Amino acid sequence: MNDDIREGSQLGGAGNIVGVTFNDLDGDGVFDSEDQLISGVTVYLDQNNNGIQDPNELFSVSRPDGVYDLLGLVDGEYFVRQIPPIGTVSTRQEPVVVNIVGGTMVREERIAFGSTIGGPIPPPVGLGSISGVKYNDFNRNGFRDPAEPGLPGFTIYLDQNNNGQLDPDELISVSADDGSFSFTGLPLNASYTIREIQQPG
Repeated sequence: MNDDIREGSQLGGAGNIVGVTFNDLDGDGVFDSEDQLISGVTVYLDQNNNGIQDPNELFSVSRPDGVYDLLGLVDGEYFVRQIPPIGTVSTRQEPVVVNIVGGTMVREERIAFGSTIGGPIPPPVGLGSISGVKYNDFNRNGFRDPAEPGLPGFTIYLDQNNNGQLDPDELISVSADDGSFSFTGLPLNASYTIREIQQPG
């Protein structure tokens, strides 16, 4: 099987459009070092610029090294598009307009088309954590003094609706042997109310 398939009329010129197709892992539309070249992506000349690959339009399917090439182009303006793999969307503004003048592409040397699952990836949301210690405050001064031990087995929870009781959907942490507890993976720019379930005695 020839991985570099072309159909439609070769235009009989000396100009070429060559580039790569890749998995745009960060969704920024730019081929970066962490992105992966992919094969089997159709890149075509959308001669009537209708956003659809018509039967007579020249195309190339990228090879295992990610490279595609559209060869033998006469001087003129071309609208270049890709057909993103199933389940992905293009991360590049399309069409890419290319001018061939004197058999040479008047633009960047290689046109990279990226695609990603579900569209451009949004910036990661920052996550935070809350940690502390449940201890026996012998002198009731509100601070942990060196001689005050941690207390294990206490349920600490985030009272999301601030109703003073533990609800089924609220996060809990049970204090460890040294009294420590923690909550992780919490969205930033939010406030949290921390409570404990009192034990008898």
